[in-house]
Amino acid sequence: MDVIRKTHAFTITCTTALALVSGAQAQERFGPYAGGTLGLATDSDHTPFVSAFVGIDRQFGTMIAGAELEHSRTDIGTASGNLDRITRLKLRLGVARRQDRVYGIFGAARSGGAFGAHPGYVLGVGYERRIAEPVSLGAELLHHGFDAPAGGMQKVNTFSMRAIYQF
Repeated sequence: MDVIRKTHAFTITCTTALALVSGAQAQERFGPYAGGTLGLATDSDHTPFVSAFVGIDRQFGTMIAGAELEHSRTDIGTASGNLDRITRLKLRLGVARRQDRVYGIFGAARSGGAFGAHPGYVLGVGYERRIAEPVSLGAELLHHGFDAPAGGMQKVNTFSMRAIYQF
């Protein structure tokens, strides 16, 4: 039931963003990018983390679509033990208006720690603003669900600030 609610929230967020920027002129962007993040786990102990990522985007008028591979190093405490790494393969879909982008995120994730590695999913929202050609700054709020070692789901929420360089 949680997955259904999260899917509805994701759909509503993307639809709202699309309605807000429909018809606006967007700065066309296409191609590969790379960057880094500084973030915090928003539940438990607010553990900081750092990430590096690479991706590719394509813009169709005001719509954007892309894929990104991100790897985070952290020490997030969970009921199953500490996570020392999270790897995400994210798909991004959203809208662009001038130098701004708003997008939804969904994809696969894998956590790792002393308890081993476990597959999962990632859902979220993001925002980017082009500050100078070819540099953007942004933020993402992500929800992760991983298979827990003892069964069930292990959930982690994160917030991160991003710096992006587009090639």
